[in-house]
Amino acid sequence: MGNRPGGRANRFLPQALKDVPVEVVDCDLLIVGGGNAGCFVAVEAKKLDPGLRVVIMEKAEIMRSGATAAGMDAINTYIPPGKTPEDLVRWSRAQVGGGPLREDLALSNARELNEAVDDLQRWGLPILREEDGSIRYRGKWDISIHGEQLKPIMAEKAIASGAEVYNRIAGTGLLMDGDRCAGAMGLHVRNGTFYVFRAKATVLSTGGAGTLYKSYTADSTDCGAQIWMCPYCVGSGYAMGFRKGTEMTSLEQRWVATRTKDFCGPVDTISVGYKAPIINCKGERIMRERYAHLGGDAAPRFIRANAPMSEWLEGRGPTYCDTRGMDPEMVQRMMCDYLNERPSFVLFLAARGQDVTAEPIEIYGSDPYIVGGHTMGGFWVDLARMTTVPGLFAAGETAGGNPNKFVGGCAAEGKL
Repeated sequence: MGNRPGGRANRFLPQALKDVPVEVVDCDLLIVGGGNAGCFVAVEAKKLDPGLRVVIMEKAEIMRSGATAAGMDAINTYIPPGKTPEDLVRWSRAQVGGGPLREDLALSNARELNEAVDDLQRWGLPILREEDGSIRYRGKWDISIHGEQLKPIMAEKAIASGAEVYNRIAGTGLLMDGDRCAGAMGLHVRNGTFYVFRAKATVLSTGGAGTLYKSYTADSTDCGAQIWMCPYCVGSGYAMGFRKGTEMTSLEQRWVATRTKDFCGPVDTISVGYKAPIINCKGERIMRERYAHLGGDAAPRFIRANAPMSEWLEGRGPTYCDTRGMDPEMVQRMMCDYLNERPSFVLFLAARGQDVTAEPIEIYGSDPYIVGGHTMGGFWVDLARMTTVPGLFAAGETAGGNPNKFVGGCAAEGKL
């Protein structure tokens, strides 16, 4: 069965519980959340056993849902020739300050990583290459892509695999059979139908949790739409599992990214991709002058994320990505990269009339997020990614213990 449309035609507002239509769906595997990891779970499950009835319950419309909905300009983890999965795990630990990390999860993920990214390329994702044909790296581990169509590519593959997609259904809770998970429930937000999905195995792949804190970019409505994280990833899977006693880990960790000020757009596109130095109000190159002993511009991610805000706290703000040294060709390429991940940022700069070769791009810290693909917050899982509740699995941002997964790692976790 193909993709079930969301549909606005039969919008329904029940007046009483008895008026709510109920539909029961039986399946072998239920995937709650059709984002990056969820699509890979579906494809891998149908590949391993084409006879399985696989169902995806998606809150939005699967073609443009989840954290990758708007596209990406890079995949932040891909193991280059000469490096090993063990090298990637060591790097990942350094990015979180050498702190705790589930090495078993990180290593199993790293071993699947390149194959998952190669799958994306086979499905049609353009990965940029050098003149000699080698993959173009923009940093030590991250590769450049033209990823505006990343999510549609994954969604189309999930649908083509034979998985059934139920769009516009917001998960409300898990079904239990004793201490075992037996599926999930959800409400169709367009027509009011209440769905009961009975499943032999259930995967939570609902993304992380944004809008937990008010962003300084929020308008007077506090709608939360102008944040870095997908504003519709609100931790529903965390809540569903937590209510049933599923153990969680590392929720004290928050991802606070450095982003373009007033817009919350990506900064690595500029600072890593185009080597634009981060400067303070005095024009000092922050990373080179204050953090040379920690690696300078190549310092661990947590250092680079905190450094601009430290300048503010110490009286040397604002901080910027200094784009004034970029030539017009570089600026054009950078804008094309933004069109692949955050296209509205190009319009934002145009609306301001900002010439980035004459005026640097101001940067600032984002609001905090719980995202298991970046930090470690999420469900405690075993190597099979099963949680502490039998029959309930987690993948992607929803699974904890393994930071720095990003797009490629969340895809790999879906395969696992």
